[in-house]
Amino acid sequence: MTQKIRSQASRFWSVLASASTLTAYKNAIDVTFTILKEGIVLIWLVLCLVLVFFDWGAEKSTLAGQRARSWFDNLQNADSTQIASNAKQTLLSASKASVVNTIAQARQQLGLPEKEAAHESATTPQPSVVAAQPTVTVPSVSPTSATNAEAVSTDT
Repeated sequence: MTQKIRSQASRFWSVLASASTLTAYKNAIDVTFTILKEGIVLIWLVLCLVLVFFDWGAEKSTLAGQRARSWFDNLQNADSTQIASNAKQTLLSASKASVVNTIAQARQQLGLPEKEAAHESATTPQPSVVAAQPTVTVPSVSPTSATNAEAVSTDT
């Protein structure tokens, strides 16, 4: 071999065998191992999440299917007029509850008292003045009457 090749091989070996090269490669291998390990753990956790999601979805769809089957069975056994009446009552009560809740929220946002409190003040009995009914004297037309005038009460 030529001197030029020997000197290059010697410098290459000294760089390769130096402590700093060994430390750098050791750190690179440690970091690579840590990256692979954390990546595998992440992939495992995502797989577990997917499995749990599918289990949850299967459970909810099974429950929905059972409820639908129960509703359908009850629908076949029920009288159509009873179904209509029940549906009407359900819609009516849901609508009423929604309206009451919406009004209560609006009153609260405006800083107004609740409707029950306002209703109580409106229904509190207030003293009222009752006018006496007037009495009118009307002459009697009947000749057999003992008196010529009778007191008659009229409504106004």
